Amino acid sequence: MPHCNVGSYVLLGIGAALLIYTMVQVARIMGIEPEFVFTEDGEKKVVTNAIYFEDQAIVFALQPGNCDDLFNDLTVTWACKFTSTDSTENRTFLGKGTCYNGVNDSTFASSVKLTKDCKTVFKDNYTIIANFTSYDYTSSQCGAEKCPQGPGEFTAVSKEDIWVHWKLDTTWGDFAEALFGVVQIIAAVLVSIIPVCCAMCACCASCIVFLVSSPPPDPAAMQQAQVQMGQMGQPAYGMQQPAYGMQQPMQ
Repeated sequence: MPHCNVGSYVLLGIGAALLIYTMVQVARIMGIEPEFVFTEDGEKKVVTNAIYFEDQAIVFALQPGNCDDLFNDLTVTWACKFTSTDSTENRTFLGKGTCYNGVNDSTFASSVKLTKDCKTVFKDNYTIIANFTSYDYTSSQCGAEKCPQGPGEFTAVSKEDIWVHWKLDTTWGDFAEALFGVVQIIAAVLVSIIPVCCAMCACCASCIVFLVSSPPPDPAAMQQAQVQMGQMGQPAYGMQQPAYGMQQPMQ
């Protein structure tokens, strides 16, 4: 009859402890917040162009730093890298920094208006200095449909290293977070393999010990059995043992 004894309890406790240990370690790994770092190096001069229309560029700098001085020193200018009289209508590819639809360097102001931030901390190690909005084609320049992206390119210049990214283009942040998430999952699996296997072995051993073990004998049942055995050793009622010294009659 299956019975839980000390051995099965000990093995079950070891298995449970290993599982708890594994869960704690996995929780610690998955709870790590990555230190975000841009994939590209910061530069004192950054040339960029909007990927989408009506987009907003964000200018970052490393912490700590004097954001007010960085903003006062920051300049952003706009110009056409190339000009083309072709229309953007039905085009599947647009040249980077190229101005289409007759737009040229005189169409928009070369000095770009900046909006100061200096309050937003990004990923604990970057500060947003400022942001600016891309130029876009007008309806007369682009037709009834909106153009796929704005014209020309922007050049940001600062005395310190800066990074410029566009708000609607979230791939630069999503890629880094996704990559770190994959690394976290792999690390959690590697950390949990051995403890989980050991925990399963301990639980299986506990189950085997439980199945093959027998309960200890009941003291009351043992006492009753002893009484019964003692009664079996006594002569039946009414039968007398022959007196000592008396001889059995000869046949």
